[in-house]
Order: sequence, then C-alpha cells, then structure tokens
Amino acid sequence: MTIQCNCESGGRCEIHPKPKLEAVPKLVNTAVDVVPQIEATDKLTLKTLEAESLKAQIEMDRARQQVMQKAMMAHQQLEQFVAAMFEKHGLKQSEWVLDLAKLEFVAREVKP
Repeated sequence: MTIQCNCESGGRCEIHPKPKLEAVPKLVNTAVDVVPQIEATDKLTLKTLEAESLKAQIEMDRARQQVMQKAMMAHQQLEQFVAAMFEKHGLKQSEWVLDLAKLEFVAREVKP
C-alpha cells in the first residue's frame, strides 16, 4: 500500500496531514480605539523625575568609588606606617607582630 498525497484533490492527505485545530482561548482585544494621551505637564514631570533618578544613581556610584579609594589609601598608609615602626625599632615582621588593639609589639610564637 503506497502513501499518497491528495492535497490537490481535496481529499485526506497521508503525506501532509493537516494539523488538528484546537480551540484557542480568545485573547483580550488589544486594539484600542482611543489611546490615552499624556498631558505635557505630566510628560515634563516624568522626564524630570527620570533625570533626577539617573543623576542620583551616578552620584551614588561616584561616592562608592571615592569611599573605596579612601579605604584603599588608608590601608596603604597603615601598612606603610607599620613597616616604618618595625624599621624604627629594629624589629623583623617575621619575628614580631604589632598588636593594634594593645598598641604594642608582641613576639610571634615560635613553632617547634
């Protein structure tokens, strides 16, 4: 038995079967006859608020960057000053620790 195409004759086609049509739920009518218009004052308010929001975001990013730079500089200054304190007192960092809570040098524990 051969499979035949009966599309042109309008009969049932075994090669190109037609998809079964299922009930499609009716969508909400998106075609609106009247599109609401935004008033000029409201448009201006929207643009003003959008600009203020973007400006605040930029300022926040700048402030975050400045704080990060300040923190890195403070940490570098602390490291440099600690190194200068070790040098001033003729101590090696491998043998001593500068305890910042007690503000004194503490000998490192020697592991046997």
